[in-house]
Amino acid sequence: MIELTPDGAGTIGDLAQVYAGWQYPRDWVLECHCLEAPKLIFRNGWYYMASAEGGTGGPATAHMGVIARAKALAGPWENSPYNPIVRTASREEKWWRQGHGTLIDDVAGNWWFMYTGYASDATWLGKQSLLLPIEWTADGWPRVRAGVTPTDILRKPAGEDVGHGMPLSDDFTGSSLGIQWTYAANANPQELFVVGGGQLRMKASGTGPTSATRLNVGVVNKAYEVEVDVEIPERAEGGIMIATVNAGLRKGEAFGYWPSIPNAMPWESNRIQVRIRNDRGDISFFWSRDGRTWNQFANSGAVAGSRSVSLYAAGEGEVVFRNFRYRGLD
Repeated sequence: MIELTPDGAGTIGDLAQVYAGWQYPRDWVLECHCLEAPKLIFRNGWYYMASAEGGTGGPATAHMGVIARAKALAGPWENSPYNPIVRTASREEKWWRQGHGTLIDDVAGNWWFMYTGYASDATWLGKQSLLLPIEWTADGWPRVRAGVTPTDILRKPAGEDVGHGMPLSDDFTGSSLGIQWTYAANANPQELFVVGGGQLRMKASGTGPTSATRLNVGVVNKAYEVEVDVEIPERAEGGIMIATVNAGLRKGEAFGYWPSIPNAMPWESNRIQVRIRNDRGDISFFWSRDGRTWNQFANSGAVAGSRSVSLYAAGEGEVVFRNFRYRGLD
């Protein structure tokens, strides 16, 4: 720890280590000790610190959440006798690498541990958010409520119902990009993307999908479909891209592209609707003229796993996208 100046812009004194973590059994299969991510609360005269240990990128049983408490931030810090508060004990469990959490309370005074884990059958989706109810012991320690596991169906925390999830589809009627979209760190969004009136106008660049201008949305399902209406200028190509596969339109040709077997067919118009279905890594491509009748391209493909879908524009000019739709299938 180190003290901040009153304006928060500088520091006073030297860094000091005040907590070394919890010592887990030596025979546990972990990546490393890797103490990280301290999260602090203050309750009944105690500071409680939730930290992560075990490493996030190692074996299925790596990572955990541990708790310590102290009367003062400088310590001494005492480790909980109930550590670890969460952990994956076996790779046979549904959730791997459970850890990296924080203690929170809801409007009814109930306590929860919000943390992360990887779905054992879809680790490529990355860390996902998990929630378990907390009980406070007579000696003042938080622990997961007895008998509750991450696969149980639980009543959701008390509070206002603000709806489920965040819509990933976009009709582009707003005046700015939705918060579901991301782009390259060095991209200038004002220069590359113009949104409004039911259209996304994307400035094309590069010679193909891998070097093109791209707009990305993170996926939340193991199986899903994405589709979009694409309109291209004379010297551009546009469509949907998932990892190394893509479906779209270039002058005179509509295509669903799997690197070893490209599916292409003559196309007289500069506009098309394309769809990609990702069924747990199995990829199918579709095209439509009106968005109602869909036709499948002859050959399909596969991807090992991808956390995002991209709209892309390659070549010169502006590619216009309309009615992006994302549908979960699992």
